[in-house]
Amino acid sequence: MAFGLCLLLICMLYMSVITECQDPKQYKDKCSSLVLKDGGDVITMSDQLYNEARLSHQDVAYASSIEDRDRILSPTIITIPLSENEIVEIIKFANKCGYTISIRSGGHQYSGLSSCNQENGKCIQIDMKHFDYIIIDNISSDDDKLITVGSGVHLVDLYQVTQAMDIAVLGGICATVNAGGHYQSSSQSGWSRSLGLGMDYITRVKIITADGEIRNVYKGDDLFWAILGGSPGSWGVVIEYEFEPIKDSDYPHAAYYSYDHFYSKQGFSAFLNAFIDILDNPYYSNNNDMSASFAGTPRLDDPTTSSSVIGTLMSIGLKWTGIDNGDIHSVIPNHPMNKTWHQELVQPFIDIDEMFEETQIRSTDGTTTISKWLYEKANTVGRESVIPQFRKLNVQHQFNKTTMNELLRGPNREEYIQSIVDKFDELAANSTDNLEILWQFWDLFKNEDEDLSHDPLNNAVSYPLRDMGLQSDCVVLFGDGDNYTPDVLSKAKQYQYELKEIFKFSLIKSDLKSYAYTDLLPNEYDLNKQFNEFYNYREDVYLKLRDIKTRVDGNNIFKGPLTIPPNEANYW
Repeated sequence: MAFGLCLLLICMLYMSVITECQDPKQYKDKCSSLVLKDGGDVITMSDQLYNEARLSHQDVAYASSIEDRDRILSPTIITIPLSENEIVEIIKFANKCGYTISIRSGGHQYSGLSSCNQENGKCIQIDMKHFDYIIIDNISSDDDKLITVGSGVHLVDLYQVTQAMDIAVLGGICATVNAGGHYQSSSQSGWSRSLGLGMDYITRVKIITADGEIRNVYKGDDLFWAILGGSPGSWGVVIEYEFEPIKDSDYPHAAYYSYDHFYSKQGFSAFLNAFIDILDNPYYSNNNDMSASFAGTPRLDDPTTSSSVIGTLMSIGLKWTGIDNGDIHSVIPNHPMNKTWHQELVQPFIDIDEMFEETQIRSTDGTTTISKWLYEKANTVGRESVIPQFRKLNVQHQFNKTTMNELLRGPNREEYIQSIVDKFDELAANSTDNLEILWQFWDLFKNEDEDLSHDPLNNAVSYPLRDMGLQSDCVVLFGDGDNYTPDVLSKAKQYQYELKEIFKFSLIKSDLKSYAYTDLLPNEYDLNKQFNEFYNYREDVYLKLRDIKTRVDGNNIFKGPLTIPPNEANYW
């Protein structure tokens, strides 16, 4: 009797499923519209607000041409949820109605990977801008604090809060980059060589996965490991991160030195050679105290138009934590000339600064704190140096240990550096041709120690490129907003190609090329073919990520050009 009743119920359930599947009208009704119950916005392609919503806060200039932009940034539905429950609704709708999902927190991914592109079929974009809260535990006590940061928080707003409390959460200095994607992709900071990545200080991630479950995932969980470093947007919708912040008081010797000049070919060559020399200095490379960067950007007389370029700013930045050796003015142990750290590592740049006195703009020479530096840079350089008026074509590479040795000590070093100097001069010297260059060279990661391995399988996060020593991030700038001529676009692409050819010298690509500093369009990637370039030739890391993806999103709802794909076997 019981068996017969069970069989009858199974048959009725089966017939119900078949009937629903065979009733196109019923299916169509359920998928014809998405309504969010708490009042969040749902915008479709036919809505008047669609273009404004898909382009707002999106760094669309990196899509090179207007045609590329419109093809790349083309979500079928844009959702702007107000609550976690609304995100659960969106995920259930996507599962039921055959949509994939892309997540945008700030919209700064260079190739538009935080949006949906036409090659991705029916796709819902979830905009996380309303999740812009910051919560600090133990705010009124001297106890160790925990900071909860929503995915929609601007970095500059985070730094403003933390600086006021003399604590820091590490990250980049682009003011309007948001936490959601930044802390999944790298969260590099000007202090990373001393203190690691921002993601290294995360203790908990709140995420909504493809089954609609709201999860708190903690350090030590393999999903936590995958989320932080394993291709943003692959694992679900990140709601918030919890951090253990850095205390400024733990780094009483922190200092910052910078030397800013108007561009000249001779000055650029002198600073670049000194920058490369410092990377090869054992007092620098064998210790984690100092981080160095060399950057340049056009200077605008009128910030509303790219046609007002009055020259190019170039800047050397040196940051000292004293994490290994304390005061920068202390004498280096066993130094043959009894020099201090400042004399050994900073003085060469002071000498160049004085040599090119006629191009000097400003210099900084003194103490700082980690939190103060982050806030001031994001609030000034981070706002002023990201130039929205230009369209952009990116060229990015990284040096690992082997290629660093080739660059620093190989027979082609001088020829290689001179080729960079000559090509940069073509772009930076003429301020009236509507073709400019933005460049950044900076060191990357601290040496291995008992707390941090360069092997991602031994770390709490899956970020795979800890052995990279130097990053070059160059951007060809052209046009003025949506206005540019075909000739200027053609010249910009030619310069992009030529710079790529130069930087290919003994370099390997990295995940930063895909996640944060992309120089390809979404349809030009195939992660299954290119995982070596993004995971540092670590197939074991990539396969572990695929196993986790299969477990948490076997139907590949969270799908984009560079998200982790599930295995062929579906464990869903």
